Amino acid sequence: MRKGVCIAFWLLVLVANLLATDCRQVVVLHTTDLHGKFTDADSGQEFSWLRAATVIRQLRERYGDDQCLLVDTGDTTSGSLTSMLTKGEAAMTAILEMKVEAWIPGNHEFDYGVDQFKRLVKLAGNRAICGNLSVDGMEPMQPWRIFQKNGVKIAIIGATAAFTRHWLLGDEARQVQDVSAVIALRKILPQVLEAKPDLIVLAIHQGWFEVPDKRGVNEVSEIAWAFPEIDLILGGHSHRTIAGRRIGHRTWYVQPGCHGKYVGVVTAKLDVENHKLIEIGSRILEVDQTHQEDQALRAALGDVLARAETERNRVVVEALPKAISSYGRPGVGCATSELICRAIGRFTGADVVLHGRLSRKSLLAGPVTIGDLFELVPYENRIVTAEITLDDLQEIVAEQWRFKNHYSFSGIWGATLDVQKDGEWAKVVSLETMPLNLSRRIKLALNSHTAAGSGRFLKLREILDRPTSNTTILQTTTRDVLESFLRTDQSIWQPKTYYRTR
Repeated sequence: MRKGVCIAFWLLVLVANLLATDCRQVVVLHTTDLHGKFTDADSGQEFSWLRAATVIRQLRERYGDDQCLLVDTGDTTSGSLTSMLTKGEAAMTAILEMKVEAWIPGNHEFDYGVDQFKRLVKLAGNRAICGNLSVDGMEPMQPWRIFQKNGVKIAIIGATAAFTRHWLLGDEARQVQDVSAVIALRKILPQVLEAKPDLIVLAIHQGWFEVPDKRGVNEVSEIAWAFPEIDLILGGHSHRTIAGRRIGHRTWYVQPGCHGKYVGVVTAKLDVENHKLIEIGSRILEVDQTHQEDQALRAALGDVLARAETERNRVVVEALPKAISSYGRPGVGCATSELICRAIGRFTGADVVLHGRLSRKSLLAGPVTIGDLFELVPYENRIVTAEITLDDLQEIVAEQWRFKNHYSFSGIWGATLDVQKDGEWAKVVSLETMPLNLSRRIKLALNSHTAAGSGRFLKLREILDRPTSNTTILQTTTRDVLESFLRTDQSIWQPKTYYRTR
């Protein structure tokens, strides 16, 4: 009896303390990897940024503007025809219209060049937050900011993908300096803690994975273990969909997919007197055809959507005689990757071309439009040429083959090679443009993203960086080359096997 009375007493004390505590709620809304997919036509699905905007407005109406904080974690400006028409600036219009309060640049924000990246950041103003990236000739972005919502002090720390410079080439790569987010946080977090926020959020263009990232590009798991002071991590970059989970010691993690298919909703309750998180949870809301397009955002984008629709329907080929399929592995029977290789080869006069499959898009028999080409080649990759030896080519192909199951793997055209099944070695069997000659250099062509190496193709990058390779970055994009090729050549051919495993 006494024990029961004692328990009841302490329960009453606990309830009284909770009632006395100044407990406040905030809602963090999260988008990521929108890639300029403003409309269903941009995404190729029944979801889009315009539909996601409707969901965001509904959430703000439900919870109230004062409780909601909208954060976008990058790869916002590139990846659609609509984006290309304004070199990403349409995305900044949308950022402003939707009152995104914190925007973290992703690696694809550099797709239109370093100078345009600077302009995009300028248009974003103080919404651009990033503490591990700097660019020559640009004022540093704020590494973190405090936001006040419903009487709660929320610290937003921004960071982008480590190794961003490894997605760039030449002078542009030399203009960009980045450090790992872990290193940046060691400097930033003490400053944040000194401000005594109620909630600490890391908004980062990196993703969480179950196993460590050997390249160190995605550091989220390491961050969660190293910095338990961080209450919430909003992720991106990897296009994964994670509604919410605990990682590290205590940190909550959310990642709402890509292309406007989901909006992340994080609800946090806080003791603002003691700067303490009481409770946190999240969900992701799916965007579909039941959500109408947001008309205010459509109006803010002006005529760019109409221009995009006109351009999307522009016919490149009146009647492709036979479908060109994306089925198969690049270099081993994939027709779309070989088509791109053939186009680059004709444009550059290269002996050998490396190129992968950038999407699952197939070109169907019949008319082919600019919209079809954008689905096939969604990014603004430029053409790169180099002069290499046969030994160089063998090393490059062996390295590629070790990543044969990865989206970044490139097929080949113009050379047939025997490849050891685990990528230990590769041997050139024949070249289509010339007899094998160890003393003669061959002309290689590839796209700028592959040439940059992305921290994955280290041997390729090393070979291209040699002065003897005479590496040249052209201003022409892969898509432009493909359009020109298809306008003059719709011949029927069977995809060839250039990689032969041994």
